[in-house]
Amino acid sequence: MEEDENLNENPVLCPKCGSRHIIENRDTGEIICSECGLVIDRLNLVFGDEAFHSTEEMIERSRAGPLVSPLKPSYGLTTTVSTSTKVSRETLRTLRRVRKYVGGKERNVSEALHRIRSLGNQMNIPSYTLDYAAQLYRKISFSGLMKGRNMDAMVAAVIYAACLQTGVVRSLKDVATHANVRKKIVGKYYRTIFKRLGIRAPPPKPEDFIDTIRSRLNLPICVTKEGLKIIKLLREEERSFLQGKNPLGISAAVIYYVTSKNNIYRVISGPLKSREVKLTQLDTARAAGITEVTLRNVYRELIHLIEKHGYSK
Repeated sequence: MEEDENLNENPVLCPKCGSRHIIENRDTGEIICSECGLVIDRLNLVFGDEAFHSTEEMIERSRAGPLVSPLKPSYGLTTTVSTSTKVSRETLRTLRRVRKYVGGKERNVSEALHRIRSLGNQMNIPSYTLDYAAQLYRKISFSGLMKGRNMDAMVAAVIYAACLQTGVVRSLKDVATHANVRKKIVGKYYRTIFKRLGIRAPPPKPEDFIDTIRSRLNLPICVTKEGLKIIKLLREEERSFLQGKNPLGISAAVIYYVTSKNNIYRVISGPLKSREVKLTQLDTARAAGITEVTLRNVYRELIHLIEKHGYSK
């Protein structure tokens, strides 16, 4: 297995742990994070007698046409009905009518696919998640669920749903903010998608957001490890504490506790040099996308449970 590290050439960050240590496995055509093992993308390389030394070379020398993708109008495939085809006039009219109907549907979807790609790039969402979001939007469009609904809000809803289904950590508020639509509307559309299409997704857990918040605050990776350990202990001893609360609030409270307990400072980059500052509840709440009051309430309860079970020891 041949692997290339692209630390300087490849600006891709791992969506799970934020690492820059991204490698490309040429044997399987996968882009992998060497820190946490997440498969960030699949290159869909065609394996055979002909060897390709890069993705660009594969595309240039390919004789099979462009790759099929749900993010492209008509999946990247186009068809024409030739007048020279030896079929009856009635059959020819039927084929053209079907093509016109399907083409009209695709034109309605093409703008949404463009917005899915654009929003996904803004939020650094991997391509396999965007492919799933595109498939969801197609189902919604062809089932008539888009009638009378805002396209931007529905695009945000399918991206959030796709993130949940594929294990990519993005909060509802983050998606709504980047899409410039109200969180309440995106949440409503999201629930409609799952109800009408019969899709089930696991609810987000505090563990999912620990590393994301830690990365936003520019804290060391040890905060993630210690935070996950505390949440594991809470899940074993105080499962009721994790139920019915905003997982972002729990994650933020755990991070604030870990930094306070271990005197860990966040790093702020400046024009001349970086400096270390003490983490505040306000900074933590903003990084998690919650209010300072929510963080304070959850943190107060967390401290009580830690003292009760002696986690600090």
